[in-house]
Amino acid sequence: MQSETRRRFVLHSVGSSENSFSDILIAHEHRRCHIDLMISLFKIKMLRLIPAVTVVICAMFVVMSCGPKRTTERQQIHPARAIRGYVYVNDIQGTLGTRPLSRPGALSLDPSGNLIICDAGNNRLVKVKPDGTFITETGGFGFTRDNFNSPTALGTSDRVNFYLLDSSNDRIVRLDYDLNWLSDVTIGDLPVEYPIGRSASIAVNSFGDIYISDPDNSRIVRFDSEFGLLSELTEVGGFLDPQVMAFDSKDNLYVVNREKKNLVVFDNYDGYVGSLLDGELSGASGIWIDRHDRIFIVDGQKNSVSVYSSNGKVFYSFGSTGQSEYQFRHVHSVCVDDDGWLYVSDQGADKVAVFRPAITE
Repeated sequence: MQSETRRRFVLHSVGSSENSFSDILIAHEHRRCHIDLMISLFKIKMLRLIPAVTVVICAMFVVMSCGPKRTTERQQIHPARAIRGYVYVNDIQGTLGTRPLSRPGALSLDPSGNLIICDAGNNRLVKVKPDGTFITETGGFGFTRDNFNSPTALGTSDRVNFYLLDSSNDRIVRLDYDLNWLSDVTIGDLPVEYPIGRSASIAVNSFGDIYISDPDNSRIVRFDSEFGLLSELTEVGGFLDPQVMAFDSKDNLYVVNREKKNLVVFDNYDGYVGSLLDGELSGASGIWIDRHDRIFIVDGQKNSVSVYSSNGKVFYSFGSTGQSEYQFRHVHSVCVDDDGWLYVSDQGADKVAVFRPAITE
């Protein structure tokens, strides 16, 4: 009896153990199915999220690609495309050729877009590539051929022949675009009724006529390419105190008139057209007109650069006194290449700052 009871107990115990194990297996299977279900749901959600995430990532790349960036990529400006600003690129400074750049002043460009710098502190001209790589130089302090003494202004119409105002030597020097000396003329020997005083600027129109501003005598004197006297531009609507000047694409002459702090405009027949920016140009030290007739003026008092339309509407302005990328210590001159890149000479910082245009598409 005890044996039977024992046997039944054992069998019951074994059966109970088998039932428990089956329950465990069933529970484990349920848990595994639940986990598989969760994983499947997670995968479905991720598949649904991937397009949204992709859109967000693409949007981030678009945002990152917009706005001002430092780049050396060049892009030509169509006149219909508006300039919405300028982006700092780099500074041209330090040793160029035989000497460090010192008090850079007047600027110009050769036919290839290389920059010609009037290095006033070293009494020389320096040519560099747009990235600042040195090409050649000429000059150095002196009174004879191939030397300069206070070179202050540079004029050209074709970027082939350049006229340098060598002030303290009282002469105008003509050079080619490789900075080779071609000829010179003594200002005191020019065929005018009374001598030209302190010359402030020189400009050349598309016919090769040479204009010299003579603020001491309240006039601008016009010569042909051989320095034969053509005419004199004098007082218009008040006292004329001519400083820096530049030609537009139609040979209209724009002159900074220091007395009235404005721009005076003459046509190519020396006729007075009118004035712009009356009372606004208290410290204008440099002017450039690009091939789309945008007017660029640097102000040595405000240490600023301003861009105007041909009728005087301001497009853009930046700059102040300081040492950051968009500040200057003493701006002097400005020039703009055919791609719209802007070069500003800063005599106080011994450098030429380079900016590229930001364009509205």
